[in-house]
Amino acid sequence: MLGTPEDEIIKAHANVECVNCGLIYKKQWFNSSALNTLFRSYVPTHPKGWDVVSGRFSVDNFYLELDLYRTALENNDHENISRYKRALASIIDSIDGFSSTKEGEDILNAIKEEKPESIFKYKNVLKSSMNEPSAFKRFSGFSAPVMWDYIDQKCGGIRNYSELGCPLWGLMPHARKNNIEVTFYKRPEINYWSENCKSQNQHCSVFMNKAYGIPLKDWKDKPSKDGHVIGFFQYLDHLENPLEFMKDVFESFEVAAVILDGVDNPLAIQHFTGFTEESLQYIADRFGKTLHSDFEAIKPSGNVLYLYTG
Repeated sequence: MLGTPEDEIIKAHANVECVNCGLIYKKQWFNSSALNTLFRSYVPTHPKGWDVVSGRFSVDNFYLELDLYRTALENNDHENISRYKRALASIIDSIDGFSSTKEGEDILNAIKEEKPESIFKYKNVLKSSMNEPSAFKRFSGFSAPVMWDYIDQKCGGIRNYSELGCPLWGLMPHARKNNIEVTFYKRPEINYWSENCKSQNQHCSVFMNKAYGIPLKDWKDKPSKDGHVIGFFQYLDHLENPLEFMKDVFESFEVAAVILDGVDNPLAIQHFTGFTEESLQYIADRFGKTLHSDFEAIKPSGNVLYLYTG
C-alpha cells in the first residue's frame, strides 16, 4: 500500500518507552490519510470479529479451506499459501486441548510442511473433537461467561453494561441474556475499523443490533453519570491519545474492562501502543481507580484483562 519495503517501515516505526509512565509506543506512526485508506479500503473488515459469527469454526469449513490451501500450493500462490496456513492453524488452535494431542500435532505439522493431502484422513477425529471453540480464541472472542462472572464479582454486581470497539466478540449478548441494560457505542476513530466493516452488505453493529436488539448510540451521547461498566477489548492499543480517552471514559463510567495483548520480551506491538503493568497502573493512579489483572482464565490466550474499579 505504501510502496515501501517492510524492513524500512519496521525501522521507521521502532518502539520507544515513556520514562514517566512506562507506555510503549511507536517512534512515529502513519498519517491520517494512510490509516483512512488502510481501514476503509485495504482491510475494511475486522476478521477476528466476524470470525466469531461467521460459522468458519466447523469441520466442513476446515476441509473447504484445506482444499483452497491445496489449490494455492498447486498454483504457487504465495499470498494465499500464507493466508490458509494461518487460517487452518487458527481453527485447530481453537479446538479445546486438541493442539497438544498426537492428531492435533500431526495436522499442524502437515499444515506447516505444506502437506494438505495427509490431513484428509483425520476427518472423523475432527468431527468428534470440534464442538464449541475454546474460550478467548479466534472463533469465540471475549464472550466467555466466566469473564462476566469475574467482572460482576469485582464490581459488586453489574448494574448496566456498555461496549465500544468491535461489537461482535464481546459480552453484550451475555448481558442481554441476563436482562442487564446494554448499549453499544459507536466512536469515530481513524485508526480502527469503521463504516466499511461489513459482511453481506451488513455493518457489524447493525448485525448485532438485529441479532440481539442491542441499542446503538454515538459516543457523544454516552451518559453524563450512572454509567456502570464499559468494556473495550483490543481497542486501547489503537489510540494515539489513550490517556485522553480514559479521562473521557471515567467521566461517564465507574468501571472499565480493558483487554490487551500481554507485553512480552522481545517486545512486539501490532498497533500504536503496548501497555506495561506500570503504564496501566499509571492510569489507575491518575483517575483514582483500583487495577485488577488477576483473571487467570484469559492469560493462556496471550491476552490480559485489566479491570479498573472505583
